[in-house]
Parts: sequence; C-alpha cells; structure tokens
Amino acid sequence: MSRHALTIIPEIPATEPVLKRMVSLEDLWQMFVKIKGELAPRTLENYGAIGQRFCAFMDGRALNQQAMVEWVTHLRDIRWTGAGKVHSLNPRYINEINTRISGFMRWLRVMGLVVAHLDEAIPRLATEAPPESQTFTNEEYEKVKAYCTGRPWCQVHLWLIILGYRTGMSIADCCNLRWEDVTLRDNGPSYIDIFRIKTKRLGGKSRCWIPIIPFTDVHIWLMHLKKQERFNYVRHDGIRDFVHQDAPGLHQCKFASIYRDFRNIFQRAGITPTLTFKHLRNTFCSNLVNSNTNLALVCKMTGHQNVTTLLRYLKPDWQSLQDGLARAFHHASEASGTINSTDGMPDWDDVLEEKQAYQ
Repeated sequence: MSRHALTIIPEIPATEPVLKRMVSLEDLWQMFVKIKGELAPRTLENYGAIGQRFCAFMDGRALNQQAMVEWVTHLRDIRWTGAGKVHSLNPRYINEINTRISGFMRWLRVMGLVVAHLDEAIPRLATEAPPESQTFTNEEYEKVKAYCTGRPWCQVHLWLIILGYRTGMSIADCCNLRWEDVTLRDNGPSYIDIFRIKTKRLGGKSRCWIPIIPFTDVHIWLMHLKKQERFNYVRHDGIRDFVHQDAPGLHQCKFASIYRDFRNIFQRAGITPTLTFKHLRNTFCSNLVNSNTNLALVCKMTGHQNVTTLLRYLKPDWQSLQDGLARAFHHASEASGTINSTDGMPDWDDVLEEKQAYQ
C-alpha cells in the first residue's frame, strides 16, 4: 500500500447519553439528609417536613437569590386558624427552618450544582429574646410522683419522668435506653454510658457519662426492672434489651402523643402549667451548676460540646448567686488584707481605724 493511501475508518455514529431519570430537587434533599448520618427520629421527621415544603414551593422556580427571598416571604405569610385564632409561624421557628435550607444550599454549591452563594440570600428574621429557662422544684417533682403512684396507666410516664429528672436525658434517649448502656453494681459505681441520639453522628462528642447514686429513686427503679428480666419483646431489628420491656413499642412512640400525656399528668398534679418534659433536662443542668459542679464535668454528663450550649438550659438560683458573690468579696478582701481569715468577716476595728485616719 502506498504511504499516501488513506486508511478508511468506519464512522461511529454519535449518540447522546440516555438518562434513566432526571435527578429532582427531592432526590437531592434526600441525599443531603443521608450524608448527615444517623439522626434522631424527631430530627429526621423535621427534615422530612421541611424538605417536602421547600421542594413543593420551588416547583417551577429557578434556584436563585430572588427565589430565596420569596421563600422567606412565603413562610411569613403562612396562616392557619385554630382555637378561634389566626396563627402564623414564629420568627424563631422560621429561622430554624432556614438554617436547614441554608445548609442545603451550601451543600449544593459544594457539589457544583449551583454557583451563587444562595445561603447568604436567605434573610434572618429578628426574634424576641428567648424566654427564661424553667425548672422543676423538688416539691413539684414529688407532686408528680405522688400523683402517678397507684395509677397503672401512667407508670411508664412515671418511669420516664424519674429517668429524665435524675439523668437529664431527652425523651428520645429515655425511650431508647438499653441495658447495654446501664451498669448496675452492688459494690462499686453504677452509671449510664450512652451516645445521645440527637447528636450520635458526632461520635465521641455526644457521649454522656451519668452516675447513678445508690438508693435514689432512679437506682431503685433500675434494680426493680433488672430483676423482672422481661426480654420477651423483640423489635423488628432484633433488639430485645430495652430497659422498660413491659412497655413494648415505647422506643417507637409518637413523641407528640406522649408529650400530650405529660401535659395532662403535670396539670392534674397541680404544678406550674408551662412546665414540660423538656424542663426536666433544664432542672438537671441547673442543679449541677448551682451546686458548684465543675462545668467540664457537667458537659460530660449532659453531652454538651461547650458551655455556651449548656447556658441555654441553666437557671441560676439566688442562693448560688449570693454565695458566689460572697466568695468573690471574701477573696478580694483577703487579697487586700482587710479580711479576718478566721471567720471570713471584715475586721471592723481595722476598718474604723482606717476611716478615722483618713478623716
């Protein structure tokens, strides 16, 4: 063959790639939620509701800055009627929703699906100052226990209240407590060692070490439940060692309904009407801080990553504030030599002498 001859290569027809289906915004939202790891049931439910609302709103719209502003306007315009009143979304709740949406927008940008910084186009609404943290007094706690005693229908609720008050765990953690998380000893320390469901995806940062004080009500309940050895109920994934086995399905309960039960119990027990199960955690945190427990140790028991988050639960009592201020005065006076270290009170003779010398 001549070196100038052409080699004829058969032409391959160009074909466009065939996509089985287009990736929708709903698909992207599901991917975004999955990469967050294991979420608490209520958090997962919250993500689902927000995603459904956002995807429905964005149907037919382009992802741009104007759409983000319209989305916030849409949330502010939502109205519904209940109990004879017209309600709208709380600005604090709108900001909570938009925190999730902003995270979704940042993820889309990282994935290269959008170019603009759409998360910066979502305005943050001004909110009122958060309400003062509420706590249970010991008298109110005993009132609830007295009401539940002898009423079989609320024994599960009584156990959760005792567990929440003595350990500070959330309702989800209380409902999902397993025997593998509990160490009970006749001679030696007893404790609960768990990973908080809400932040379990963070690994060791969500771990809580909660001591169980011997002969307290929570210790007595745990010892009683341990002796019952009710392991007949098996969950769909094979788990059969939940602490409260005589209440099958407790770990899968609808928290809205069980919260309603708690409201009824608290109301009938005659305690402060605004208290809820969540305030048991506030009480646990506040009692630890007011008793001068080291804040690092408090965070280890409550599963908080920093003190700033812990402060949201704290309600200082006046006696603790007064004692702290008194110690500060004593330290300052002792450092300046105007305090009598034997009784912690000022030496008034020295004070009068200094006053006369000054005059």
